[in-house]
Formats: sequence, structure tokens, C-alpha cells
Amino acid sequence: MEFTAETDLPLRLAILVDTSNSVRDRFRFIQEAAIEFINSVIRPRQDRALVVSFDAAPELVSDLDDNTEKLTGRIRDLRPGAAPRLRRHLLRLPGQAGGGAAAAQVSAGP
Repeated sequence: MEFTAETDLPLRLAILVDTSNSVRDRFRFIQEAAIEFINSVIRPRQDRALVVSFDAAPELVSDLDDNTEKLTGRIRDLRPGAAPRLRRHLLRLPGQAGGGAAAAQVSAGP
């Protein structure tokens, strides 16, 4: 049996952005970090990401898309809320053959 690493497989990512009031002072930094992450990781026509904001409850901001301008625009439209921040949020991504799935949380807290 031989193991070979697969490279250049399409990625499916979930970007979770903390929009709670507790991050109000650092929210611009959180937005820019999420945008920089998308722009450095997503390869148009190959990778796709979705954006979820979370405060008292998660909200789908943008469904799976490979358009980085659309994804970053939706992140720029986010505003911090007033409800307590969720401590943990897990998002189950649908499995896809031939690709990987991951979630990235962008938050100023633990």
C-alpha cells in the first residue's frame, strides 16, 4: 500500500464572523482579518466559501461562492450587535467528493 498526498483539491470553507457587541471595539480588525483570509485562500473557479455571522444566533450571510468580491462585500456589510457572543459554534459542512471542508472562526475572544 502506498500513500500519496493530494494537492490542489477544491476547498469548501465556512468563515464564522463574531458580530457580538463584545467585539465592537475590534470589529474593524475582525472584518479585515476575515477579508484577508478569504483573499489569500480562495482560488476563484476552484474553491468556495460561505460566511456566517454569529451573535445570539448564527446567521448565513453568504452561501457557498467562489466570488471573493461578493464574499468580502458581505463581510464589509456586517455590523456588531448587542446580544452576548456565542462561546462555541459548530457548523457542519456538506461532504463533497474530491475536496476538503473546513471552518474558520474570526473573533476577538476565546
